[in-house]
Amino acid sequence: MMIMFPFAVYGALAGSVITILGTTVVFVPQDITYLGFTPTQVNAVNPHLIPLIAHNPAGFGGGLVSDGLMVFLIVWKALLVGGITGSVARSACIGYHKMWEDAGSMPPVC
Repeated sequence: MMIMFPFAVYGALAGSVITILGTTVVFVPQDITYLGFTPTQVNAVNPHLIPLIAHNPAGFGGGLVSDGLMVFLIVWKALLVGGITGSVARSACIGYHKMWEDAGSMPPVC
């Protein structure tokens, strides 16, 4: 269960970086190289293309942040509940065995 914490944190962190870059820098240098066009050339083709390209990383980053937070909260809650219920179960089992020891007979398996 603890192995999931780094994945949750890294997912949320990566999503934050992608969201920030997607909302502040429309084109990273790799985008320009891949497209083979400058932003002015893309704008000349259709003025709506740059806003369309810009919203994709922002949306993907936001989704990645929410996924990372969801995994983090699920793991945190599972550890919290599992830890409490595990402690209660151990205490109950120890008390149950102690009761049978005091009675002087062999306790059943708990």
